[in-house]
Amino acid sequence: MKRKILITMGDFNGVGPEVTLKALQDKTLFGTLTPVLLGSRPILDFYAKRLKLENLLPKFEVIECAGEKELRIQPGQISEQAGKMSALFLKKAIELANRCESCAIVTAPISKEALWMAGYRQYPGQTEFLAQGFGVGRFAMVLLSGRFRVGFVTTHQPIREVASKISIDIIIDKVFAVVNDLKKYFGAAHPKVAMAALNPHAGEHGRLGTEEEKIIRPAVKQLIHKGIDIHGPFPADTLFTGIDQKNFDAYMVQYHDQG
Repeated sequence: MKRKILITMGDFNGVGPEVTLKALQDKTLFGTLTPVLLGSRPILDFYAKRLKLENLLPKFEVIECAGEKELRIQPGQISEQAGKMSALFLKKAIELANRCESCAIVTAPISKEALWMAGYRQYPGQTEFLAQGFGVGRFAMVLLSGRFRVGFVTTHQPIREVASKISIDIIIDKVFAVVNDLKKYFGAAHPKVAMAALNPHAGEHGRLGTEEEKIIRPAVKQLIHKGIDIHGPFPADTLFTGIDQKNFDAYMVQYHDQG
């Protein structure tokens, strides 16, 4: 049986509909997958016409989620309505995935500003939105490209707040989330993880910041005691270049732009 891929359209004033339609031109997707678009048919028609891809849409199932008759399509603009629709598309994906064991979700980009304008200020991003929707307590944002996997201790936090958002418990929780998925989905029986420092030069033993000595190193020690093969913290500026990437199954970084 083909696995259904539920694709949310993202922010309809952003690149979401465009990248979704362009991705669906790849015929190799359809051998084992059945794409299902969650969004608005009028919006998809609008962008399909602009991209000269009108013949593409009839090939796919589109689930209408918008619910509003008048959608103000303003490419490149931030709007409350677009934020509201982004949230509705995600909610529909969660609803369907909860009823379908063979379904997976792919999310097109959203505007966090628009999402906040629509009243969803409790969500820094789609990761947290999905986690709450699925009732998941332990989760982590991870970027993947082949064997290159990067997990995040914090996600969409202002730089000035990052240090206060890092704790021993949070680091342990995020590492376990990543390690468990490496075992479950990537066949890594004993995942090996590299941990990034927060401060320049890994804090220089407290001279350039104390988070490594007070938080990150103790967290790493506890993880090792719990049976996790984890190393570091390593200075972030050389984390991806000074270490043989083939030796690690994943990297853990402390904040958004480190990864």
